[in-house]
Amino acid sequence: MKGGRRNREGRIQLALKRAFDIVVSVFLLFLFTPLFLVISLLIRLTMGSPVFFRQPRLGYRGRPFTI
Repeated sequence: MKGGRRNREGRIQLALKRAFDIVVSVFLLFLFTPLFLVISLLIRLTMGSPVFFRQPRLGYRGRPFTI
């Protein structure tokens, strides 16, 4: 079995990295959510416009959709 142990260690390392990335991402998302909400509210109150830009486009067979 050529490289079997090395391959298994690589898979474990990739799984640990993936788990770490997910945990850190979720933590940062919860940490910054209040800031995002405040910024969104300020945009809405000061500009009176939607927070996200929307634009109509033509799609498949000329059917309009909003991006």
